Amino acid sequence: VDFREPEETQRLQIWKHSFPDSAPTEDLDISWLAKQFRVTGGNIRNAATTAAFLAASEGRSITMDDIARGLDREYEKLGRLRTESDFGAYYRVVTEEN
Repeated sequence: VDFREPEETQRLQIWKHSFPDSAPTEDLDISWLAKQFRVTGGNIRNAATTAAFLAASEGRSITMDDIARGLDREYEKLGRLRTESDFGAYYRVVTEEN
């Protein structure tokens, strides 16, 4: 089943619900994520889960770098190119790993 990519306002709501209030987060720019990354709700949830696991494995709060890494993995699964125009200031994070 193919699902349409949600619009920015829908993506914003999905991002907001991807991290419970009790999740330790650090300066997440959810509005920027919703605007910048045109992905499905499943991709958002997967990226958020990856970010949470990355942070938890190091015993720290979830950061935008963690989310960038999660989105990078989602882009890889989708066969999408990861470009500086997509990732902006976080492009350095995804290129350091590869």
